[in-house]
Amino acid sequence: MRRILALAAASAAMITLLVPVSQASAAAYTVPRSAGAGGTASTQDFAVALARQNARNRVLAVGVDCIDWNYRTVMVERGAGPNTYIAVVEAKALCVS
Repeated sequence: MRRILALAAASAAMITLLVPVSQASAAAYTVPRSAGAGGTASTQDFAVALARQNARNRVLAVGVDCIDWNYRTVMVERGAGPNTYIAVVEAKALCVS
C-alpha cells in the first residue's frame, strides 16, 4: 500500500512538472518587452540557439512571466576564429507588469 501511495505521489509531482501553470491570468499579460542578445558557437545553428536563449533570459530578467514569444534573427556571421559563428537575436513577448 505504501508503494502505491508513493507511486501516486510521484505521478502527481511529474504531472505538475509537465503541465505548466501560469501564475497570472491571461488578462495580466499586457506589457510588451523585447531584448536583443548575441551568441557565439561552433555552428550557425548553435550560435542562433544560444543568442535566442540569451535574449529570452534578458526579457525574463525584467518581465518575470511572459507569453507569446517571437524571435527575429538580426545577424549571423563568421567569427574571427575557425568554425566560429556569431549570431544576434531579438526576442519579444507580452509580460506581466
